[in-house]
Amino acid sequence: MCSGVRYKIKKTVQVYFQNPYAQLPILMKDGNITLLQWGRRREQEGNLPQGCCCTGQVQPDTFFREFS
Repeated sequence: MCSGVRYKIKKTVQVYFQNPYAQLPILMKDGNITLLQWGRRREQEGNLPQGCCCTGQVQPDTFFREFS
């Protein structure tokens, strides 16, 4: 498990879940890549679990594809 990721979309970006503005690249069904907020923070309302995968962490093998 990790609390930070590095990805490349035009330039290399390294983000950590602890950053409230952290975003991750998501490949949409139409083939476009969009950046979405990483997880839900404790102070945010909603029905989804807090964090990403309930702990604010993501499986490293989830990010198997490098976008350029």
